[in-house]
Amino acid sequence: MVQSAVMIGAPVLGGVMIDWAGPRQIFASLGLVITLVGGLGMLLGRLLWPGEKEEERRAAASFSAGSQNDYK
Repeated sequence: MVQSAVMIGAPVLGGVMIDWAGPRQIFASLGLVITLVGGLGMLLGRLLWPGEKEEERRAAASFSAGSQNDYK
């Protein structure tokens, strides 16, 4: 249901936005928004997606390094 509404509404909204502000302004604005969201994701990545602890990473790395030598 939601996907159907998006598939119908997105082109209509895009057309209205292009008529309202012009293609250059819309592409620049959306590019800026996407860049800001990506930059915030990179800056706040450790807060948003907490990773493994250092000990767990070291154990996983030593396990995978040892397993590569087992297959000859």
